[in-house]
Amino acid sequence: MRIALIAVFGLFLNVSSFAQGITGALMYQTARFGGKAVPIYSYDPSDPTYEVHGENRALYARRDPVLGTGFWAELWTGPSRATEAGLSRVPLSLVHFRENLSAIQGNNAFKIPGTLGGDEITIQLRVWAAVSLSGRAALSWQDVIDMPDVPRGKSKLATVVLGNASADNLPFIPPNMAFALEGFGLYIVPEPAALTLAGLSGLGLLGIFARRARSSRNNQTPVDVGSAELSTPSTHL
Repeated sequence: MRIALIAVFGLFLNVSSFAQGITGALMYQTARFGGKAVPIYSYDPSDPTYEVHGENRALYARRDPVLGTGFWAELWTGPSRATEAGLSRVPLSLVHFRENLSAIQGNNAFKIPGTLGGDEITIQLRVWAAVSLSGRAALSWQDVIDMPDVPRGKSKLATVVLGNASADNLPFIPPNMAFALEGFGLYIVPEPAALTLAGLSGLGLLGIFARRARSSRNNQTPVDVGSAELSTPSTHL
């Protein structure tokens, strides 16, 4: 409590020095309190194309936690209520994960260019493996897009109100991004050839079923209703 009061007091002192606000900031972290963190896990070896979101850790039973320099994380932001298409990467937000905890090597006072304290923005954390399954380095999100076998994942869109002084000199405390984000698991994109093969296999099965149906109809014995004799039961007195 005392630390929080000191932080607020320091913020008020800064506010008095800036008449037009201060660049908005947040705690760029995925670590929460008590050694907990936003659940971020690697891909499922039994179904690597399956994407999952949620806080229930049972969803990630077959996945390993994301740790160390083998993974990248990057923050993407946009205006309040922006769609994913309206987001852009934040400079200097590309970081690795910790070695001892599945959480990013973040920054407790990370500034978002083009914003002020009190601004509400949309955020998304994007995470990917530093090396694709075929052994190629993935150093940016564009590399991820270009290489389908790079394990990748994205948080659902969330909104936060940035800390620091607003345009009208009101103070805001930087929020911990970790409490706005929901967990997610990484996945890989199926190769186009695999999708084509799956589609052809489906068409092949449909063809087999169609041929069997035609064969079954052709093998049926026609019944000549006109020549059929009607039997009349005999009457015994």
